[in-house]
Amino acid sequence: QSKGLSYSASVVTNGYLLSADIAKSLFSRGVTWIQVTLDGTPEYHDTRRYLMGGKGSFQKIIANLRSFITELPKLAVSIRVNIDDRNANDIHGLLDYLAEQGFGKTTPNLNVYFAPVEATTEGCHSVEEVTMAKNRYGQLEAELFEHAFRLGLSPLPAPPRFHGNCGAVRPSSLVILPTGDLHKCWDTVSQPERAIGSLFDLDALGDSELGLAWLGWSPFRHETCRNCK
Repeated sequence: QSKGLSYSASVVTNGYLLSADIAKSLFSRGVTWIQVTLDGTPEYHDTRRYLMGGKGSFQKIIANLRSFITELPKLAVSIRVNIDDRNANDIHGLLDYLAEQGFGKTTPNLNVYFAPVEATTEGCHSVEEVTMAKNRYGQLEAELFEHAFRLGLSPLPAPPRFHGNCGAVRPSSLVILPTGDLHKCWDTVSQPERAIGSLFDLDALGDSELGLAWLGWSPFRHETCRNCK
């Protein structure tokens, strides 16, 4: 960090190792936003997000969040809930559980939002049969936001004021893998050949052809984009 230059960063994590000490360390290094995913009530979440030995992760994640959420009021935490046919009926119960655990109106730096599971890459095609139709998901999402709002877990959504470009084509956006590999797009993280460099050799980033290709992207090179009013 250069003298006089402020910055902020975000972290996407499963939350299992996000202890109070880790959260404080991240915040001291400029991380101001953390995303954690919960997939439903404790019982259901643990059927989808379990450790290699089969042990569930839900209670540890909740304990971690509770350990720092009020201590670090300037550290924003977003709980992302991925929804498909398998857990669509479980999310109201998750919201009630979070409120019962003390999250909500007394933790304004924590909010919940929802996202549909989509089969957008080859690795996701195995779940294509359980993805929800757009109209059905939209109706459910509206109900969930209303429920979350009543519990103090989320503001009511409004049309976004910024319809910007994908983070992959923003100069300051990088996806960092546990191996240290750097990608521009999180859809390519399972493809090592699409890495633009390594966290352990940052000087080489400027010479990455893939990295330069991402940064050279422009909507005006595409006829559809050029003609969009």
